[in-house]
Amino acid sequence: MEEIEFSVFDHGAEPIAILRSLLAEFEAKQRIRVRLTVLPFAGAWTTLVRMALYEDGPDISSIGSTWVGDFVRMNALRPYPKSEIRALGNAESFLTSSWQSAALPDLRSSAAPTVWAVPWLTDTRIICYRRDLFAQTGVDASTAFQSPAHLHNALQRLRDHGVHMPLVIPTQQSQLAVHNLASWIWGAGGDFLDERDGTLVLDRTAALTGMQNYFRLGRYLSAEARQLDEAHSDELFRSGQAAITFSGHWLLQDQRIDSHMRANLGVAPMIGVPFVGGYHLAIWQYSRKIPAAIKLVEFLAGRQAPQALYPAFGLPARLQILEQAPALQTSPFNAYAPMLKNGRSFPAGRMWGLIEKHLVDVIPAIWADVLALPDPNLSAILDRHIAPLANRLRLTLKA
Repeated sequence: MEEIEFSVFDHGAEPIAILRSLLAEFEAKQRIRVRLTVLPFAGAWTTLVRMALYEDGPDISSIGSTWVGDFVRMNALRPYPKSEIRALGNAESFLTSSWQSAALPDLRSSAAPTVWAVPWLTDTRIICYRRDLFAQTGVDASTAFQSPAHLHNALQRLRDHGVHMPLVIPTQQSQLAVHNLASWIWGAGGDFLDERDGTLVLDRTAALTGMQNYFRLGRYLSAEARQLDEAHSDELFRSGQAAITFSGHWLLQDQRIDSHMRANLGVAPMIGVPFVGGYHLAIWQYSRKIPAAIKLVEFLAGRQAPQALYPAFGLPARLQILEQAPALQTSPFNAYAPMLKNGRSFPAGRMWGLIEKHLVDVIPAIWADVLALPDPNLSAILDRHIAPLANRLRLTLKA
């Protein structure tokens, strides 16, 4: 029996068990054994780059949607020809934001974009809040998340009415911190890169305005809600200690949320423009088992893709599943489809992975300065961190 290797990130014991069960079904039908490699999120970029450089690793991998462009430039991925894409359903079958990070245009020609990966899983950041605390303090959830000003007013009212911890968000190093910040930058009319020519615009007025709106949230973080990573931020909300948090689909499925919390759990889109990320299925250029790898892609992301993975493993990038899967049609997951359809992803421009890595490093440094003072000068703090970062990145992009 032919064997291929497939790598995914560690989404937790239960989702991985579901995936293994589906792969056993695939093996029985196709007579192709799939050796599953589960990679920890920590150090994932370095691990995948090592695979690409040494041409040693899985035949097919689930990779971050924002990393596709960098691996293409390493000549590490095998493109999907038109015949394979037609069998999968073409661009119209997938979320627009997901497809744009999988099919990259050649800026040197007017040829149609080349498809380097197939959208598989998707997600967006969400605001989770306690409806009971909103009701008790008279905060209107229908307007609280319409703009940064509305959210600041809601947080202030919660605090004024005795809510000790109105907000918890991660302030430590995290890939997801960039996802949170993106919505605020886009909502203020800013961006990371100019879509027309790929120039860096991270330090322009609109982007800085969005950052100021975001980091101003620090005034609503109580002493216990500072210096948190993602797990501890989610834990404080899950245990009922906080009124609002920014998180993802995994928090909605956490079985440790007690019945009272779950009954009062509200969900809203992020302020600004929702970030849409996720994972694509990429076949490595060095693989010698292409036909078998293609069959696995068709099984996981094709027209008849299994629905059992969702939402435990993530949300589907395929529109038909997103709109029809029973598990996604009831609250709170029925709120996701509009967010995903209206959201956007990071640019697939040159060296985005490097830009994202620097942002992951600088955001906790900004938070450290913001949280060190009772009334921080946000403009000065951002100038101290963002201006030199932007200059370094411009020099790198010109090289």
